Amino acid sequence: MDYSLQISVNYLLGVPDGKFSPGVEDVYLGYSIWHRSSAFGLFADSTDGINYLGLSLELSLR
Repeated sequence: MDYSLQISVNYLLGVPDGKFSPGVEDVYLGYSIWHRSSAFGLFADSTDGINYLGLSLELSLR
């Protein structure tokens, strides 16, 4: 399972129609949570599964 949230840096700066720089149209910041099942404890120490947290940075190029 994967839950994620992304937001535009241009939106945060209050420039929704502008470009971030000449070669980059927009930059997105993201936060994600991945859940990996442990299949009843066969692939991990826990029987409930493992959660991985992540931050992302995505560039939208011209």
